[in-house]
Amino acid sequence: MARPLDPAAGTTIALATAVALLAGLRLAGGGTPAPDPHQPVPAITVPAIIVAGDATPAPPDPPPSAPDGQASAAALAVASRAVDAYASLDDDALKPLLTAGAYDEYSATVRQPMPLVPYGIPAPTLDDGYTPLAAAVTVPSSAGDWHVALARADDTSPWLATTITPPWLATTITPPPR
Repeated sequence: MARPLDPAAGTTIALATAVALLAGLRLAGGGTPAPDPHQPVPAITVPAIIVAGDATPAPPDPPPSAPDGQASAAALAVASRAVDAYASLDDDALKPLLTAGAYDEYSATVRQPMPLVPYGIPAPTLDDGYTPLAAAVTVPSSAGDWHVALARADDTSPWLATTITPPWLATTITPPPR
């Protein structure tokens, strides 16, 4: 029984056959004569082909979205309520403010109650990177700055927290990808 050829061996055989065939044509005079190395190479000109629309530059990328007043106010409110519910261990208040995945993670987390003193604390702020569908908010508290990442499915959906980072774990966060 014959063994199948290795694909690399088949390629090698085909290449060797092609080289032998070309060499045979050259020796028989059937090939193209070799160019004279002392003659200049003739210039080849190719007419330019212009397709309609090619000369028009692409439109610039849209500028980053500026927070709209109602959307950013809603994002700040959700972030503040999420921090309050998280710190007070009020899972009933926390659940509607989180994405399903975030709620699954936070409900399994052992947390200690932390009373947050609201007096003399600056208001929450939107961090850089706001988009109509994703935002990061810093929520100052008496314990330090909390960082909340928010997302929503579209411009009319409510903001939901995807992560809540307490001050003792805080690092710079970025909004989730769009």
